[in-house]
Amino acid sequence: MTEARAEYGHVGGYGRLEGFAGVEGGFTAKATKEEVTVGAKGFAGGKLSGAGGAKRPVSVSA
Repeated sequence: MTEARAEYGHVGGYGRLEGFAGVEGGFTAKATKEEVTVGAKGFAGGKLSGAGGAKRPVSVSA
């Protein structure tokens, strides 16, 4: 995750970036008198997200 903030006077801004990647795998084997079963499965994926914004204070007088 990366995050940055900056402020200058009454104005500010920020940004954020986050990433994830993963791999997963599995293997199964089964043997009985009637059958033999072998299996495998796998997964691979990733995610990338970001956010940003700005702020400026507002004054209200009555």
